[in-house]
Amino acid sequence: ITRVSRPAGDQSSPPPAKKRKPSDALNSAWASVADRVAALDSALKKSADAKAWDDVKKHLKELGRTEITMAELQAENNTVGRTVAGLKKAPDADVSTLAKALVKRWKALVPKAAKAEPDADAAAAPEPDVKAEPDAD
Repeated sequence: ITRVSRPAGDQSSPPPAKKRKPSDALNSAWASVADRVAALDSALKKSADAKAWDDVKKHLKELGRTEITMAELQAENNTVGRTVAGLKKAPDADVSTLAKALVKRWKALVPKAAKAEPDADAAAAPEPDVKAEPDAD
């Protein structure tokens, strides 16, 4: 093992970590689902504006493979739903079909989330029995 000698009194820190760009999240293992979705949304917008339909199809397929939850779709800074919904009327038939399928799949998440919430609330806090009892005066 070779050791690198530093001048006496040199207390320098290691080099700073590499700064990652949001576009790096597209195909990375380190990115969260939210980061990946945001990067795909940005890439979709750019590709659609440039009318690069092959790239749009690639990004839509990647979104289809991504496990997106209802919370991630409803996040305040998330516009991927609007972007994909806008692509339903794209001139390219394949893009339109992929966008429609994604929107349909994401809409299917809504009833599951809506059904799960009332059941969880009912189990957590049972409603009191509201029966009118006669006064014993």
